[in-house]
Amino acid sequence: MLGRAFTVTRAFTLTASCTASCCTTRLFSSKKLLPQLLPQLRPIIPVSFDDFRVLPKAQRDEVIKLWQQMGGGDERDVEKWCIDVTNGMEATAKTTKTTTETIETTETTNTQQGYILRFDGGSRGNPGPAGSGYVIYDPDGSEIHAGWKFLGERTNNFAEYSGLIEGLEKAKQLGVVGTAEGDSKLVISQMTGAWKVKHPDMAVLKQKADEVRGNWDFKWIPRADNARADEVANIAMDEETDGEC
Repeated sequence: MLGRAFTVTRAFTLTASCTASCCTTRLFSSKKLLPQLLPQLRPIIPVSFDDFRVLPKAQRDEVIKLWQQMGGGDERDVEKWCIDVTNGMEATAKTTKTTTETIETTETTNTQQGYILRFDGGSRGNPGPAGSGYVIYDPDGSEIHAGWKFLGERTNNFAEYSGLIEGLEKAKQLGVVGTAEGDSKLVISQMTGAWKVKHPDMAVLKQKADEVRGNWDFKWIPRADNARADEVANIAMDEETDGEC
């Protein structure tokens, strides 16, 4: 457990950035709403104060209910807020020189266990236009985040490794850990140590994956069980774009 002290001001002009959607929070009609809402959010979101849209639906509904009870708007307003509480509290402390108070909070540095990361990647031509994708599920099996990336002219194996690396990086941001699953025999076998890495390009990718693997386990799954990750990887190839939801 790691204690962290925050300095919170009495006047709030908030311009904190949202990590997941790259949007910027705006000044709300009720400037007193934020400090009233923070203590009630902590039991709902005990570990991570990340983008509103990555929260499980039950938690989103609770946040919306609290927001509306305190005079806030609809779900779209909550999404614009993004609920990055930690950054928000630090940002407000920098916006004014009014009287301040220090609030001692205790946050856990332990990651949440039991999550599933599924990744995929493909190349139309091998090498050819390539894309990668990943999906993160909570212990109840609910999807909490998905992302995809267009990679340009790459091989299938490059795209598969890219999906794993991007998924592990996002999981690290969210503070979750569990089992990474994919239908690439090569990637899973190399990550578990069952196969040696011989190709120099794969060695570079394996090193990048090792740098962000943390305490994740790795498991091969049939392609049929990896349909959602395949779907988001194809979004990257079809639209030649990066994205997340």
